[in-house]
Amino acid sequence: MTDAGLHPIELPTDDERVLGYEIRGKVTEDAMKGFLARLESLRENGIGARLFVLATDIDGFELGVALEKMKHMGLIWKGIERYALLSDSSMYRSFASGFVNALTPMDLKAFELDQREEALAWLLSDDGENDGA
Repeated sequence: MTDAGLHPIELPTDDERVLGYEIRGKVTEDAMKGFLARLESLRENGIGARLFVLATDIDGFELGVALEKMKHMGLIWKGIERYALLSDSSMYRSFASGFVNALTPMDLKAFELDQREEALAWLLSDDGENDGA
């Protein structure tokens, strides 16, 4: 994928809880609104989301993204059960594993980009453990 932004991706599972995305470049407000709509749809059906996110070459986000996140913080915190972050940046993985896990109720685990199978297996498991990365 060469387009910058936040894009849904297909994953080898039919589990409706799993939402797959790829982030490249700058995330736009419109892309964030699309993500939040998918998250809200799951929540309305009583389903907690499990995110699979490939994050490469991240170049920040539009101001509107931060505003949308703030407006929907309850949905984000209560609507996401697990978050598998796959990134080529060790700094980004460390920040997410430490800071995000400490401050949010979601169970987040960071993986390297070549750990797709492990990340998906962790997302689909129900062991309730978060052993960091």
